[in-house]
Amino acid sequence: MIWVILALLSAIIVSVLIYLSKKEIQRHESIEYATTMRFWMFALSLPLLVLANTYITTKALYLLYLASWFNVLGYWFLFKSVKHMDLSVVSPFLNLEVLFILLFAWVFYGESLSFLSLIGLFILLSGLLCLETTRKNIFKGIKKMFKEKYHWVVVLSSLFYALFKVISRYVLKYENIDLWFYLVITNFFVIINFFIAVYVIEKLNPFYVLKSKIKSINNLPLLVALNFSQMVNEYAAYKIAPKAVFVSALKSTYTFFSELWDFISRKNKSYKKLIISGIVVMGAIIALLF
Repeated sequence: MIWVILALLSAIIVSVLIYLSKKEIQRHESIEYATTMRFWMFALSLPLLVLANTYITTKALYLLYLASWFNVLGYWFLFKSVKHMDLSVVSPFLNLEVLFILLFAWVFYGESLSFLSLIGLFILLSGLLCLETTRKNIFKGIKKMFKEKYHWVVVLSSLFYALFKVISRYVLKYENIDLWFYLVITNFFVIINFFIAVYVIEKLNPFYVLKSKIKSINNLPLLVALNFSQMVNEYAAYKIAPKAVFVSALKSTYTFFSELWDFISRKNKSYKKLIISGIVVMGAIIALLF
C-alpha cells in the first residue's frame, strides 16, 4: 500500500502549494508564472536521466506529447482560477477531477468501481458542492455558481488534468515506462508547449519571461521543489495503484488541508466549511476501502 502514502503526501503538498502560491500568482500573468515554474521543474528533473531506463515505445511517446498539451491547459487554467478566485472556492472544485478520471479510466482501459465506492465518490462530490455555495438554498447557489466565468475555468482545469493523468497512468502502467524517464520527457514536452504558448499568445520571447520572473517570483526555489516533489509522489502512485481513481480520490483530501490552512489563517473562522471538507475526505476513504 505504498501508493496510499504517496497519494496522501501528494495531497498535503498540494494544499501547501495552493496556500503559498496564492499571493504570487495574483502578482503575475498566469501563463508567464506557469512557464517559469515548469521550466525549472524540467531543469530539476534532468539529473534523473542518470537513474532512468530510457526505453520508450513510439506509441508512448506520441501519447505523452498529446498528454503534455492537456497538462499545459490544466496548469494554465488552474493558475488563472487561483489568480481570480478565493482559495476556498478553487480547492473544492478541483476535486471534480475525481469524477472525470473515473469516467475516462472506465472508457479508455475498463477500470470500474463497486457500488459502495461509487457512493463514496457521490459523498465526495456532494461535499465539494456544499463547500462552494454559502446560500441557504443550495440549488440556487449551484445555479449561480455555474453562471460565473472562473468557475468554468476551474472545471476545465480539472477536465484537462484528468485527461493528462489517465493517459500518464496508461503509459506508466500498461506501456511500462520508467517513472524517472517519464518525469523528464513529460516536463520537456510541457515546457516546449509553454514556450510556444507564450510566444503565440503573449507575443513574448519565453527566455525573456524566464529572466524577468526568476527575480520577481518570491520563494521560487521552494515552490519549484514542492511542485516537483508533488509530481513525483502522485505519478509514482499512479504507476502502482490498483485503480487510477483511488489515487485521485486520496489526493482530493487536500481540500481538507487547504480548508485547515485557510481556517487557521482567518480571523472569521468557518467551522461549517471545515466540517464539510472532513465529509469530503470521508467520501474519498469510502471510495478507497470498498
